[in-house]
This record gives sequence, C-alpha cells and structure tokens, in this order.
Amino acid sequence: MKITEREAPNRATIDWENGEELQDFWAPIHGGYVYNVTHKSGTLGRQVCRRMYYTGHTLSWNPCTGSLAKLLRKEAAKFKYDEKKLDQ
Repeated sequence: MKITEREAPNRATIDWENGEELQDFWAPIHGGYVYNVTHKSGTLGRQVCRRMYYTGHTLSWNPCTGSLAKLLRKEAAKFKYDEKKLDQ
C-alpha cells in the first residue's frame, strides 16, 4: 500500500497495490470530514469512516495533526490489520 500527498495537505491518493484503481481523498482545507473523490459533477464524494470503511464513525481530519496522507496511513493500517485478522 502506498499513500501519497497530492497538491495540498488536504488531498491524498491511496494505491492499494492490488491491481485496483487508485483512490483519491480530500477534506476541506481547514479540516472536516474526509471524502473519497468521485468524478461526478455536483457531488462531494462518499464520506469515509474510521478504518477506511463507509459505515460507522465518520473520519475527520484536523490540519493541526498533520497531513491528510498521515491520517489515511494510520486508518489504512488499521484496515489492513482487520483484514489479516479475518483471514486467520
């Protein structure tokens, strides 16, 4: 898994390195909910929840705690841990 910061600290991309397409994420520049970018005009994208799920507690980003990429690395690691636990 590779997470890269994009043009600004409130944008990031995840490459899950499993052959799927890249996922782009963003949050408002002053902080707020994290969204998975969609390329449909007029939409913000799907809100992302903790551990990179789409249900549960909505994931929020605060620029005082670092870049969005940093937050996504932490949450994606928890997601991967959950996946490994299920495979056992």
